[in-house]
Amino acid sequence: MTAADGDAEGVDAPEHATDMSDSPDAAPSAPVGLNWQSVAERVGVDTAVLQRDGLILVAGEFFPTPGCFFDPVTLRSRRVDVGDIALRHGYFLTESTIRASRPDLTVDGNALPGFKTVIPSIGKGAVIGLLPSLTAARQTKDRILRGSLGAGIAIEQTPLGTEMRVSKPQQPGRIATTIASHGGGVIAIDGPPVGGSGVSRGPIATGRDRLIEPGDARRAGTGTTGGSAGVETGSVTEAGRGAIEEFRRS
Repeated sequence: MTAADGDAEGVDAPEHATDMSDSPDAAPSAPVGLNWQSVAERVGVDTAVLQRDGLILVAGEFFPTPGCFFDPVTLRSRRVDVGDIALRHGYFLTESTIRASRPDLTVDGNALPGFKTVIPSIGKGAVIGLLPSLTAARQTKDRILRGSLGAGIAIEQTPLGTEMRVSKPQQPGRIATTIASHGGGVIAIDGPPVGGSGVSRGPIATGRDRLIEPGDARRAGTGTTGGSAGVETGSVTEAGRGAIEEFRRS
């Protein structure tokens, strides 16, 4: 049985009948898709910090503030600035989070091929995630609806766990971020599967000469980096602050 889609006004699709029972959730044996648990293990930052402060951006979205963007396959990172664009789905941490958590950073060495770069359009297809429990799925659904991030939400129990499908995403990156912040993993965005497997090729974001060197996080209050004293790396714009604060309030 397939749940009917909600309408564009944010009316939710009904949950699958099995989701309403008190039976235990079938949780995946390991994190799948885009998820903060896998990032925490590889870059040395607490999962709770990533779930609170991290963002997932989808291909075609602009970065709201300076920070680091991580390739979902290799977890190599590239410095990005306000107005740069994600060329693929990935993980984003702001400069303030980088300064506070000091992750183990690895350089993304793929050069941007300049004017030949094709900027992807933001997909309008479904965002699908796996949540660790039915409770987490319902909390995620409520936050998506309260923030007007998408509609047509269906929740169903599967052999892998509690699956959530948002068939009418309005802001796919924020939907993916919300799923991951509740301990889930995003397994598909606009059709193709996503996550930490496969082959990573090419640059992950626009912007030049912003490769992150290990230990080169900007020192708080100086406007400089540990390995490049005196070089201003940019500051958070008012628009960027507003975008992040709006997400945290939603």
